[in-house]
Amino acid sequence: MLSNYQSIFSFALCSALCTVALAKPHPQHRHGGGWGPPAPVATSTPAVAAATAATSAASPATSSGTTTTSSSGAVSGKGLIYYSGPPLSAYNAADLAFSLDWADTAAADGASLGTFVPMCSGLAQVSSCTGVVTEGQSVVGFNEPENPAEAFMLPTTAVSNWGPINDLRASKGAKIGTPAVSNAGGPDGTTATVSANGVENNPQGITWLSQFLANATTEGYTFDFVAYHWYEGDQSDLLAQTSAMQKLAKQYKIDTVLVTEMGFNDPSTECSNVEWLVNNFIATSGAAGYAYSTSTWGLGNTLMSSSGVLTDVGTA
Repeated sequence: MLSNYQSIFSFALCSALCTVALAKPHPQHRHGGGWGPPAPVATSTPAVAAATAATSAASPATSSGTTTTSSSGAVSGKGLIYYSGPPLSAYNAADLAFSLDWADTAAADGASLGTFVPMCSGLAQVSSCTGVVTEGQSVVGFNEPENPAEAFMLPTTAVSNWGPINDLRASKGAKIGTPAVSNAGGPDGTTATVSANGVENNPQGITWLSQFLANATTEGYTFDFVAYHWYEGDQSDLLAQTSAMQKLAKQYKIDTVLVTEMGFNDPSTECSNVEWLVNNFIATSGAAGYAYSTSTWGLGNTLMSSSGVLTDVGTA
């Protein structure tokens, strides 16, 4: 999300942000060819304590944006995923560890937003993405491959096209992240499937990723982190989803998990939830880090106005 979180999202400013979000909801902004993540097929709301107890024993990254790599060598800490639009230079990157923009190169004015993470967002982008990755970069795979508005494809299709991305490990020393699925179906997964765009019975969320990893393993592909998306309004939901992803990662001997796109989309609680995210999520969950979206599902950009002017929260 934004850098310098401790002042920008201080408790004193939370009520101001919530007032802005409630008074004038922002339009959704395009990302990766779609218009926001899919509505979850199902959700689960276990107790925070249960979710926390199930997290991995890996040493968590600190909450400071100065932490840029996890134990796997992949990026970690506080991040931002941004869309093209208002001037990104308005964001103070002093405390931001990494950033993404649904593309394989950073926006012209986004170069200072922490370590950039290229995204091979879809099949058509594999060639260009693998061609620009530099030595040691972290790379994220296909963007929401279970979402018809994004990189919609079956797990088997993703695996059959994964070779060039996997090869970046040997050729560039890259740290490879899985395709980034949404939280459709919740932490327990779902048997529901979606058919669209000529693709039949595509599984959802963690179920899709589980099938992808099972097939990828048979091909000898390995990963440094599990990438996933999350949008909801509840801390316990985020912890439960993270715990489920950690369990899946452990099954396939993947070192860590990273939320590469997220947002709290309940304007009445976004402020307090962001404060908790900044101060407690990484240490509590054991996740490597998170990238808060500048286009939060249902709220739009709560950090900057459509004219490119930072809100009172952004300038604090």
